[in-house]
Amino acid sequence: KMTKSQIMIFVIIAEVVAIVIALYAMNNYLAGKFSRDAYAKRYFVTVANGDVKTAFNMTDAEKSDFINVKTFENYLAQRENLSKVVSYNVARKSDGWVNETTIEYQNDGAQSKNQYCVTLTKGSYKELGIYDSWKISLGDIYASNTKIIVLKGASVTFDGAALDKKYITDDKDDDLADCDVYVIPKMFSGSHQVDVVLDGYNTMNRTFEAPAAEGYVEYFTDMSMTEDYVKSYENIVFENIKT
Repeated sequence: KMTKSQIMIFVIIAEVVAIVIALYAMNNYLAGKFSRDAYAKRYFVTVANGDVKTAFNMTDAEKSDFINVKTFENYLAQRENLSKVVSYNVARKSDGWVNETTIEYQNDGAQSKNQYCVTLTKGSYKELGIYDSWKISLGDIYASNTKIIVLKGASVTFDGAALDKKYITDDKDDDLADCDVYVIPKMFSGSHQVDVVLDGYNTMNRTFEAPAAEGYVEYFTDMSMTEDYVKSYENIVFENIKT
């Protein structure tokens, strides 16, 4: 028969063991919750659900006039087809050397599965002060220092937003003296809509493909004059000839 002191010791040991088991289980749960693969999976689901704002905030993108929720939505729309996902699973997990998670998914009505690769980078803080935080690394998807060349004085709308004159550079070749050269420091690669308006000319509306590269140049200078402008120009020439 156990004495009261022995029973007390036994109870204390049992409680300690129970606490250790609980802490171990909780640590495993939290480690899984805050893991790279769990974060990649949440990002995939967020994109598939069309929550672009949350998805953008989960990435390592640095917000600017050209890198924001709206332009990210345009980028995703050109590349992702996740609106009809019916099943998915983590096919290849991240390891200590490669921070990349591969998610295998299947769209409604599709016979085969597709793969969605997500690259991750460590965040700047610790979850709960213990576990690594993560960001989705967008990698080399940016077009840098892209030049948009238009006739001097033209107003430019880029992807639906007015292109600020502060992006006009004076560093240009002599043969571009009659042009304005806009330099976009960094933006998502892919298709972009540009609208150019200039008095006396028909408005130009055009899309172009910006590669994920440095210093791509696109010209929007082949604008046609309006009929009224042509007539007024002809009248001026005619009057000059008369005199």
